[in-house]
Amino acid sequence: VIVTRRETPVSNLAQFRGRQVGVVEGEATQELERSYPNLRYVRYGSIAQALKDLSAGRIEAVVDSLGMVIYHMDRLGLTNLRISGCTPFVHDICLGVRKDRPLLASALDKAVASITEREKATIKQRWLVQDHRGDGWVSWRLAGICGAAMAAAIAAVVGWGWHLKRGIAERLRTERVLAEYARQLERQASLKATAASIGAELQQAAGPREMARRLLDRMAPLLGADCALFYASERDGTLLRQACGYGVREDVSDTGSVPVGQGLVGQCALEKKRIVVAPPAAGTMRITWGSGSARPAVLLLQPVLQGGRLLGVMEFGALGAFAPDHEGILDELLPIIGMNLEIQYNNECRHSSEHCRGLLATLPQC
Repeated sequence: VIVTRRETPVSNLAQFRGRQVGVVEGEATQELERSYPNLRYVRYGSIAQALKDLSAGRIEAVVDSLGMVIYHMDRLGLTNLRISGCTPFVHDICLGVRKDRPLLASALDKAVASITEREKATIKQRWLVQDHRGDGWVSWRLAGICGAAMAAAIAAVVGWGWHLKRGIAERLRTERVLAEYARQLERQASLKATAASIGAELQQAAGPREMARRLLDRMAPLLGADCALFYASERDGTLLRQACGYGVREDVSDTGSVPVGQGLVGQCALEKKRIVVAPPAAGTMRITWGSGSARPAVLLLQPVLQGGRLLGVMEFGALGAFAPDHEGILDELLPIIGMNLEIQYNNECRHSSEHCRGLLATLPQC
């Protein structure tokens, strides 16, 4: 993500041409420099020092991972900083296994799969949030957990050897599990790449309305939807207005507003929860094509939130069923959508304020 001071109206890295940007030394920094060679990079040994210099005005921005940025901004009490945008880079932390050790890979997969969501949250809180102690800091607790994980993996391999005696049927079952896991990894990698691509495209939008149109153009095919509408939330949070549509008549996608709490769209905005209706009742939403139109067989309404604040509601319709993994697609993309939409709303509000001040400046003084 991109971190700036609150008064800096910047949302993407291309706007920092020739300006100082703080980064923490590492392989990710090299990729950033190759993609954006026109920035003036200032290298730091710790994210904490980079954020301090940004807060003091010594540099213009800092680029680092979302988790590290949020933790250190909160710990250091840097209230004059904000997350202004996101980069197209996505970096996953993975554990590699040699190809000639398939049993070890299977054992590690089973060990990871057995960890509950609650345990994952505890591990992230305890081990993955680390303190920087200068250039040569060492996380001994992280080294300890890695050693324990390796010991657990070795123990899992030894135990797995006993299960091999169950014969060919068990081995075939394991191969099917591995194949399914490989497909899941491939799907996750593809989804993350798609999310990065959509995030980069949304950053190029000239305003919230254009961003909503680009969003529906990309989201509808991904979800298997045949039509879609986007309802933008007004500033007071009591009204939703239709901003744009996909696969619907122009008079439907560009007229009308919905009070929060009324109808399915209003109820979705009020509860801030996903709603699925199949089959929906007769309404104005129709899928259109050159020779006719039809009502969708299933509707999905999804609120767009950022920090608990309602930014809008997306309504998708399909003649048949949605894509099998449509919920996973939404869960992966919603944080990126919410962040970019909030940035667009803030930029529009700032531009409106500047325009009003300019008009006032032209009025004759009494």
